[in-house]
Amino acid sequence: MNAATIRVETVFGPMVAYPDDLITRHLLDFGAHTRPELAFLSRVVRAGDRVFDLGAHIGTFTVPLAQRVGPAGQVVAVEAVPRT
Repeated sequence: MNAATIRVETVFGPMVAYPDDLITRHLLDFGAHTRPELAFLSRVVRAGDRVFDLGAHIGTFTVPLAQRVGPAGQVVAVEAVPRT
């Protein structure tokens, strides 16, 4: 975390985010971002799976996916924008 970031509590645990970001607003207001997509992923992703999060941003999908696949699985997160 640095001076430009804040700690945000989410339903998946704390995350580091930028206060001026729309996704941060969703996290602050609702505790998660894009709940319908997360609900779908929770139905198709299983423990031990390998998952790719392309366009990972700050990890709003990466963290819950990692929790879902567990220690036997793997999540590869790729983000092209260095700030996030």
